[in-house]
Amino acid sequence: MNTPKAALPTALRRAVTRAARGWGALGLCACALLATCQSAADSAKEADRQVYSLVESRREQLGLERGGFTIEPRSDSLRQRLLRGEADDHTPLSLIQCLEIAAENSRDHQTQKEQLYLSALDLTLDRRPGRRHSSTTQCFSRRN
Repeated sequence: MNTPKAALPTALRRAVTRAARGWGALGLCACALLATCQSAADSAKEADRQVYSLVESRREQLGLERGGFTIEPRSDSLRQRLLRGEADDHTPLSLIQCLEIAAENSRDHQTQKEQLYLSALDLTLDRRPGRRHSSTTQCFSRRN
């Protein structure tokens, strides 16, 4: 290269400045992407919050009591307390208590709750900006 000595620092400065701008833009993009990323646990909590909120709003629209829908068994349920040995096992159970234990123990009932959760999750995903309606359902539908 035939660059005069006086021009070398200027050319070098320009090259460093251009490189710094390039890395600065890259760094800015990386920071923006990282700021919008969530961990898997945070995404699951947000999905749960949206789904449970949707189910509760539908229950209110139908005039049903607030039930605190969840697919996880309640830790304070009679069945859970009996399993932990915390409930008095000498007291006879009422019909309602027996039905609550049976429902919590029922695989069919749990499957129905999980299906309701997944249907509500599909609805929350379809409401996100830039998503077409029912795209997740169409992508994974079975053909007979």
